[in-house]
Amino acid sequence: MEDTSVRKTVLLVDDIADNLQLLRRILAPHYRVKIATSGEKAIALADCAEAPDLILLDVMMPEMDGYEVCAELKRRARTRNIPVIFVTALEDAADEEKGFAAGAVDYITKPVNPAIVLARVATHMALWQALADLEKQNSILSENVRLREQVERIMRHDLKTPLTAFIGIPALLKNRRDLPADVVESVCMLEKSGVKMLNMINSSMDLYKIETGIYKIRPVPVEMIRIVRQIEFELSELINARGLRVKICINGEEAVIGSRFAINGEETLCYSMLANFLKNAFEASPENGLISVTFYDKPQTSIRVNNSGEIPEAIRDKFLHKFVSHGKVGGTGLGGYSASLMARAMGGNVSFTSDESSGTTIIIDFSDNSSSPMTERRVGEIRALVVDDNEMLLFTVHEILRSIGLHKVEALTGAGSAISFLNSGNPLQLIIIDWKPDDAEYLELFRQIQAAPSLKKIPVVVIGSLPIADALRPAVVDGSVEFVGKPFSPDVLLKIVEGLMNRMLELCLKR
Repeated sequence: MEDTSVRKTVLLVDDIADNLQLLRRILAPHYRVKIATSGEKAIALADCAEAPDLILLDVMMPEMDGYEVCAELKRRARTRNIPVIFVTALEDAADEEKGFAAGAVDYITKPVNPAIVLARVATHMALWQALADLEKQNSILSENVRLREQVERIMRHDLKTPLTAFIGIPALLKNRRDLPADVVESVCMLEKSGVKMLNMINSSMDLYKIETGIYKIRPVPVEMIRIVRQIEFELSELINARGLRVKICINGEEAVIGSRFAINGEETLCYSMLANFLKNAFEASPENGLISVTFYDKPQTSIRVNNSGEIPEAIRDKFLHKFVSHGKVGGTGLGGYSASLMARAMGGNVSFTSDESSGTTIIIDFSDNSSSPMTERRVGEIRALVVDDNEMLLFTVHEILRSIGLHKVEALTGAGSAISFLNSGNPLQLIIIDWKPDDAEYLELFRQIQAAPSLKKIPVVVIGSLPIADALRPAVVDGSVEFVGKPFSPDVLLKIVEGLMNRMLELCLKR
């Protein structure tokens, strides 16, 4: 007999007893089942020590409907990560959009099909377990340098290559017209999950490389005020909830519209570094407090992040150490530590002061990091154009380019946008386009790239389905175009771009 103590738990929420009993009969042989007949009871059962692993939630309920219940669950720290699947007779697209906006991960329509219910529940159970496992691995990366080559192989090849199928194959399936709507929804879910996992792997890999001293920095001028504004926007919910105000200064004077301040670094590292320090400042500041971010370029480049809160005495001596956290539910203690590593990778040194009168100030002093080898600096100046109608594949290609230091990437959806961009005369050293032989605009884009004298020397990579289309084959045969077949491995595209590096660097020098 199966041990029910290790079964996953599903919470069923519906105000109609017959619906609950039907779902119970379907799920009880495979899962532990809890039942709630109202939104209030559902929230109480979810926000407890024995929380469910997944919730099947009816939309139409009296007093508190499913949308309100889901939104409340997503607001709470202990329940926000529990996947919620709506069970509803509503089939309007606006209703589905409202449900996903509230935080649901999927829909099951009434009358329910037992096979579909079991398949959806199993899929989301497995998906969320996989994401939880990846997040745990992200916080406890191995510190043993002897495992460096093995970890890099696992991260770059063993995990990334299969993930490419999760991203690439769904993109192809979505174009088929013979798939049921529920299958298309599942395909989209797989695609988004693949991108999330890929992003987690890249972040983990960067942190591991910085920790072990093998991260290769390719600095370019990074506009910092824009980054602070972006972080402020993304954390606006936290800022507004606490009544905080953010003030940006340059050399002691408050920045105005149009103010700019650049440092030599990598945009992703600068963003993550400041996001960690600013989030700490927002959380530590008293309500209605002021957080100031000041940039200095004399006597050397430096950044100061100040809030009026104090670092607790219990952790003050080890504030920037690994796994140090204080008073945060679910905190990993990696924020300040990883931000310090990122600053160090860009030639910065992090220190801080903290006292009752002046609050806490994070100080990031940068040495002169403009003396990096010329080749590395030039790699950071390469501009690439990537064109694909699928945003997930755009993201994937962007991440592959980022991994070898190409940060100036113009990612566009649609051939029309790409044609306008090329006609504007923007300098480029690499073009990567999706091949759509049945799309007249894509054929025109390719024709212009082949015909324009100003574009003939720019390396072109085409990503397309095999066999190679007749219109494309001559350019592939004569070597003017590099071809990558779908679904592609990141390593294949990476090697092709690296093989074109000298040509791209020459174009940079001739600019």
